[in-house]
Amino acid sequence: MMVYRFLCSAADRVAAAASVSGTNDAGCEPNGAVSILHIHGTADESVPYRGGASVFSALMGSTFPPVEEAVGATAAAQGCGNEPTVSTLGAVTDRSWTNCRGGARCGWSASGVGRISGRCEVR
Repeated sequence: MMVYRFLCSAADRVAAAASVSGTNDAGCEPNGAVSILHIHGTADESVPYRGGASVFSALMGSTFPPVEEAVGATAAAQGCGNEPTVSTLGAVTDRSWTNCRGGARCGWSASGVGRISGRCEVR
């Protein structure tokens, strides 16, 4: 969710961003052309894929928008085509938009897993 909030005010400072298990709960639009990768598990109970309430949203005092709706709105704000290209490989479904403003690309991947977390190592 921090990624989307950052992009609403500083998208012009980066070329791309990735959100893992978050959503655009701020409902704002990136202030510039930026490629976005959104990764989310369809069984996530902390930030539900279909939107709505969770223990986490109760702590924040809000509910979450459905992931598909939030990412679709972000793609539309980026000037992307109306319908994403959808492909599936095993349990992973990839939806991506092309022809976006400034050459940006928007997309997300989802699977049947719950909360997705990861770590990056800089060497």
